[in-house]
Amino acid sequence: MAATPPIGTVLPTPTNVASGTTVSLQCGTTYQGTLELNGKTNVTVKTVGTCGKAGISPGRAITGWVKGAGNIYSAPISFAVVQVAVDSTLVPAAHWPNQPWATSTSGMPSSDLAGANHVFLDNQSVIRSQVLTGNSVSTGKPFYVEGKLWMLDSPGEWAVSNGRIHMWSPDGSNPEGKVWASANGNGVNADNSSGITIDGVRIFSATDGVSANTSTNLKVLNTDITNSARDGIWASGSKGLQVNLSNVSNSRRNGIDGWYSVNGAVITNSTVSNTGMSGMPSTTDAGIMFGDGGTNTIDNVRVTNSGYHGISVLHNRNTSVKNSVVDGACVRLHDCGGIY
Repeated sequence: MAATPPIGTVLPTPTNVASGTTVSLQCGTTYQGTLELNGKTNVTVKTVGTCGKAGISPGRAITGWVKGAGNIYSAPISFAVVQVAVDSTLVPAAHWPNQPWATSTSGMPSSDLAGANHVFLDNQSVIRSQVLTGNSVSTGKPFYVEGKLWMLDSPGEWAVSNGRIHMWSPDGSNPEGKVWASANGNGVNADNSSGITIDGVRIFSATDGVSANTSTNLKVLNTDITNSARDGIWASGSKGLQVNLSNVSNSRRNGIDGWYSVNGAVITNSTVSNTGMSGMPSTTDAGIMFGDGGTNTIDNVRVTNSGYHGISVLHNRNTSVKNSVVDGACVRLHDCGGIY
């Protein structure tokens, strides 16, 4: 599992970006918050300096940890947490049972379930989830539940309760200085945009690394997108997407996603890895997911270790995959393929 480089200096993400401008991000710096480019035209976002790629993340460091019972530490938190990383590696929310999947509630140590997330295997190719409103859970399909403090019983888990985040760090030590948590927010919001270029940046711990719904001519160049709670790049309804010399890893749902429609995309010289493989099993489709649309190209791309499809081309016409490798698909789900 690829790790995110060190956070470095933390600054607020630039605001009020005007169309037709360049956003210069300083190397060795993480910009905290969503970079809002919704509806903008002809904006370039790039790293300046030679000390490594600048970072963008809507998350923040969690500090002020104090020791509680056993190996569990806690710290104050003021937002709804979507995901947590320790030393740049994603750790799952506390869950029961410790390994999927349960088929009954036998042995469940608590009946406190209201507000927990119920994740279930709807069939061998579909995982669904819902928030429980009461203290009972359907056992008709294989399942696990997550998010309650009583479920925190193993290293590398976290839960939020009464305004505090509780954690048993992977090595059992005090997690001070190691934890980065994210709310529901994107790294770059380029929805409805045209002519946006993202060049030489790292985007991490966001819901979508880049949200580019109905965008035109978005370019993602020499960029690393890691630890996305949903998609690395969400580009449904897009035209002319270009991804080159970039790496998308550890996306929970899809790496590069053009689900409802994607036209004229060119994905080249890039890697997409560990899609749907971070933490416990969750809803996932493919490393590269192309829905309706067509005339797309995937060339010299390596897609590895996908929980479901490696590359899925669904109702998508005149699309080619060439000079590429799919290595490891259908790792967690079935009725799928390297190229589907």
